[in-house]
Amino acid sequence: MNEGEYLELADQFKEIMNNKDNEIKKQYEEIKELKKILMMAYSFVRILDELIADDFNQPNILCSILEVLRGFLSSAVDKFIFNEDPNEL
Repeated sequence: MNEGEYLELADQFKEIMNNKDNEIKKQYEEIKELKKILMMAYSFVRILDELIADDFNQPNILCSILEVLRGFLSSAVDKFIFNEDPNEL
């Protein structure tokens, strides 16, 4: 392999690495945005759960659904935001 071929190969490798770096950055930003959405959804559900818990005229099914949703979102926040595994605690 001569010097020209070696430089061409190095340039191709650099281009591939730049493309991969850009893909990783894009995925990182998407993950960050999804984490924000997850945290906001959990916050809204928590607020709703507290408001409904104070109002005893609400149907039990609504309270049950919100409790399940709050638990699910809480687990998701622990796992994906705080990187905690419930099996390790």
